[in-house]
Amino acid sequence: MSTEHSDLVPDANIANLKNQSFSAVHLYAETFNPAYPNGTGNGRTPGYAAAWLDNAVARTKAANVYLIIVLANGDNNVKYNLAYARDFWTVYAARYKDESPGAVSINVDCYKIIRAAAPNTPVLMFTYASLGGGASAAGAVADAQAFSKAVFRNANAKWTNEAIAITDSTDAVTALNKAGYSVVLTEFANTTGACSNRSQHTDLTNGPSGDITDPTVYANRMKAANISFAADPGTR
Repeated sequence: MSTEHSDLVPDANIANLKNQSFSAVHLYAETFNPAYPNGTGNGRTPGYAAAWLDNAVARTKAANVYLIIVLANGDNNVKYNLAYARDFWTVYAARYKDESPGAVSINVDCYKIIRAAAPNTPVLMFTYASLGGGASAAGAVADAQAFSKAVFRNANAKWTNEAIAITDSTDAVTALNKAGYSVVLTEFANTTGACSNRSQHTDLTNGPSGDITDPTVYANRMKAANISFAADPGTR
């Protein structure tokens, strides 16, 4: 599941996620301010959505599904603000370090900020968009190895509570899996079959990829592809 630029759906819909073989809500928690901290920009500072996010944490916790917290770029495509990212995770890693189940999506430079406050929280790296196979997939493997070398001092370190987030491309997922890395696909499209190379944002009842509460849109296709729906050990 993925939400962006809108509030969460009603509690009954969140609870119904498990009936559709989903186990998580992927939530863009805040949109960064390109001018932070030295300019006005959109006027936002890290933590501006804390009350709204507290509500999202409470509601997904009550439904016993994962909440994946992501820093969004809004309409600031191909732009980035490392100072905002660092301070964003300084706020929220400490705020939600004791919440479980849950996960966060980060960039490499913020990893130590997360781990200092929340050593046991699952962490998703990179959040690639539109990553293809071939050289692009090989580059993702190289990124993971570079991260491991910088953080664990071993390019081939085994990840135990980390994974790579990606919005599309089964080719890249295959390459990363073969290299030993777990992958979380954060967006789903039903345009070409059970697993599509074309990714779209999807909501519970009405999104570009169709209504996921309709079994023919998602669940039946995944079952036909022999993808298991065994209970996630992180949820009850």
